[in-house]
Parts: sequence; structure tokens; C-alpha cells
Amino acid sequence: MLQFWIYNLIIIPFFKFVSIVMQMLNRKYRERERISKVQIRQIKLIPKDYSTKVWFHASSMGEFEQAKPIIEILKRLRPDVKIIVTFYSPSGYLNQKNYPNADEIYYLPFDSFIKVKLFVNKINPSLIVFVRYDLWYNMVYYAYRKKIPLILICATQPANTNNFLDKFYFSKIYNFLTLIHTVGNYHTNYFKSLDLKCEIIEGYDTRYDRIIEIVENQSKSTNFLNLIKKPDDFILIAGSTWYEDEILISEFYHFIEKKDYIKLIIVPHEPTNENIVRLKNQFPRSKILSLIGSEYKEFPKILIVDKIGILLRLYSYADAVYIGGGFGKGVHSVAEPAGYGLPIAVGIKYNNSPDAIKLNQLGLLYSVKNSIQLYDWVDKLISDNIFYNELCAKTKAYIYSGKGESKKIVKIIENFLKLKNSEPDS
Repeated sequence: MLQFWIYNLIIIPFFKFVSIVMQMLNRKYRERERISKVQIRQIKLIPKDYSTKVWFHASSMGEFEQAKPIIEILKRLRPDVKIIVTFYSPSGYLNQKNYPNADEIYYLPFDSFIKVKLFVNKINPSLIVFVRYDLWYNMVYYAYRKKIPLILICATQPANTNNFLDKFYFSKIYNFLTLIHTVGNYHTNYFKSLDLKCEIIEGYDTRYDRIIEIVENQSKSTNFLNLIKKPDDFILIAGSTWYEDEILISEFYHFIEKKDYIKLIIVPHEPTNENIVRLKNQFPRSKILSLIGSEYKEFPKILIVDKIGILLRLYSYADAVYIGGGFGKGVHSVAEPAGYGLPIAVGIKYNNSPDAIKLNQLGLLYSVKNSIQLYDWVDKLISDNIFYNELCAKTKAYIYSGKGESKKIVKIIENFLKLKNSEPDS
């Protein structure tokens, strides 16, 4: 109970202060708080529903991609089960609020005990599934007290942990869980080191199933860009790039400027008007995707993508990829291009990504410090066909080795639901 009082008397007021500051500085978070308050008022009026419900919580859109294949299989097998989804971040909620396989979608309420108690009692879930992380003490503690099974899927060791956080916060909150599903031996060892009482099982990232589905569907689809890739074209996609990545790509361009068969597709992480104009100035020979007319049939030397949500499909055109973020806070997802069997290069900061770490250990991901190293890597891919084909095959096999993990987790969920429904007071 000591942790409960420390959390609610010290940490919660601090979180509340941070939330107020975020709302003052960020329009999206102001809107988040407004919508959340409306939802809480609406939930108060809802009569308690005793139907079987599974509540999935994801911090943001990326984590929700790990939940989607599970939800879709569960809905297909158990149409009687209601799916409740919550998000913490505006990017997750705003992009997925119309997700058709969820019965109800909300912002996660602020983690005060009063709000959590109201929300959990009204939702009345049979099971709560947390995706990867974003566990809040009061929510988990109250659900535990209510004897609601709690499982954490695709779990990874939290970033920037230390002994104090591990012992005071993480170990306590994890002990309220019923089961933890990890995505590899490194992460399994971390959770086991905390001497937790709950069951720990090791598996694969469920997002692999989602990636495999998209890759296989894309391979059957038509040429959605209406641009023709010539047989000798070598297309490098620079995906989810930030300013630092774009400087490196700009320097790399000088090495390939006269090599017409090497083409670039640049997909900025934030395709704002300002960023697109800046990229156009950096690459004068470039074409902007939305401005390409019907007269263009072949890929331009440099294509700047000013649309969101198409990067996964763009990978079907690529021969290799450079994933951004590795010169900032950390590299973005490398699993999607790996699903296409593409050689992958990143910057120097990739330890935030379990997939990037594992691919690098397997010799399937190349970390570059500068544009010279990036050019040397591309040159080797083009000149050494045997090396290229082996790299592609092994990279694709890495993702396909995890195929079917979502079905395994659905079976775990169904077993929990059977146990819950068999309880005398259910």
C-alpha cells in the first residue's frame, strides 16, 4: 500500500502538472483532454453492461498495429465478444477512432483513482490486454483488485530503466499482471530478473502477422503510383526521415547524382508544407508525389512523398531502404521493410528498437555514421548479386519466423475468458 499512497499523493499531482503544461503548449493535447472529459461524462450515463468484453490498451498507433491482428482473429472466432480500445496519444486515437473491429474506442482517462474506478466499473471488462507498455499504476491496481485478468503482450524492457524505477515502480506494477508475453530472450531475461509472481512466456511480435498480411496483399495489387520501374532501376527509399537524416541523404546524393539508374524516394516523418518545401530546395531535381502529372510514366531521380500512410505500400517498389531516426531519439520501425525482404540501413541510434538490435546481431541491418558508408553499402548491394539475394532472403525469413503468433495469443485470451466465465460470481 505504500506505493499506492506515494503514487497518489506525490506522483499523480506531478503528472497533473505536466498534463496542464502539455495542454498549454500543445493543441492536440488540449483537444485530447477536452474529448476525454466528454467521454467520461458520457460513460457515467451508460448502464452497466455484463456482456463479455476484452479491453485493449495501446499507447499510440504503432502499438495498436500489434493489437490489430489479434482483435481481427478474435472478432472472427468470437463475434459475441465486445472489443474496447483505449489510446493514450492523440495520434493513436485520431487515426484509429473509426477502426471497424472495435465496438467502443476512447482516450485512456487520466490515472486518478476516482476516474479509473469509474471507467473500469462502467466498461466492466472480462480481460484487459496491454500492448507492449504504457501501464498506469491506478488502472492496473484497481483492475487487479477487481480480479480482472491482466496480460501484457509484445512486452519489451522499458527504455532508460534504473534500479530505483525497476524496484519501486515497474516490479510492483508488473506483479499485478496475470501474464507477460515477451518478444525475445533479452526481454524475457529482464522480466525474470524482477522475480515476478506472474507467468512469463516468450514469443514473437504480433505485428509480424500484420506486416506479412500487408506484404502478401500488396504483391497482388496493382501499381498504385502509376509509375513504371525500369528493369535496371535501383530504388532506395529513405523512410520516416528527420532533418539529420535528410542532410545525410543530401550528401549521399552527390555520389549518385550521375548514376541515373539509382533513384531515391524520400518519405519525411512529418510531411508538413514547410518540410516539403525545404526538401524541394535541398533536391532541386526532385518531383513531389502529389504534383506529378499523368505525363510522368517512369520514376523520377528523386521522388518526395508528401502523403501519409503509404510508406508500407511504397516498400513494394524498393530495392533497399534507409530508415530515419537514427541520428535523433532513435530509429523508426524496421520490421515493415524487413517483411518485404529488403536490405536495411539505419543511423547510429537503433537500440530503441528490438527488431533493429536483433537484425544487426544477425548481420542483416547496417548502421551508418555518414554518407560515405551509406554509398559503399548501396554500391555493394548493386555490385554483389549473391550478397544482395542472400541478405534479402534472410531478412524476410526473420519476419516470417514469427508468423502465427497472433493466433497463439488469441488462444490465451479465449482460455482466460473461459476461466472468467466459469467463476461462480460471473
